[in-house]
Amino acid sequence: DLAYDDQRGQCDWESVTRDMDMPLIECLRLFDPSLSTFSVRSLPNITDWLANDLSTLKSLVSEQFGAITADEWPLVGIYMNVEQADCFMAHTMCTFPQMTTDLHEAITRHRNANMEWKNIFEKHPLFSCISGLRNAYYEFKEPGDSKLKAIYSEWTVTDTCRIQELVQTYYKPENQRE
Repeated sequence: DLAYDDQRGQCDWESVTRDMDMPLIECLRLFDPSLSTFSVRSLPNITDWLANDLSTLKSLVSEQFGAITADEWPLVGIYMNVEQADCFMAHTMCTFPQMTTDLHEAITRHRNANMEWKNIFEKHPLFSCISGLRNAYYEFKEPGDSKLKAIYSEWTVTDTCRIQELVQTYYKPENQRE
């Protein structure tokens, strides 16, 4: 517990590795979370992550793990002191950025507060450039917010029955293409 860094919300693993004279990965493997008094952080939304935490996560994965495997995500979670599923989600968002509802809402709040795109990008550094973030923001559509939603809302049970009747009438297995 002496190596816990309150400002970062995680253990100071660099000090631990120096004191134990062991590689970081080995220290993480030896750590038993069940004996820890650290409270593991839950950051399920990308907007819950601070920019420096995202930077630390990206550099940890690239420098220590490279091509990370499923067995190594618990070690990333231990290092970050964050639920491993949340670490995986955040890393995926950094690797393959996409606009999410919570990110869109956060950016909308920033824009309504007259925050400049440069500052928003620094706060949410997921995309490779400011214009990528801005374009994703303006092109974002709520899940299900499309023309298909309107079509499906008008679709009735009668329509489904009629389609089934047509299929039974006209579908012949011998006409099936191979």
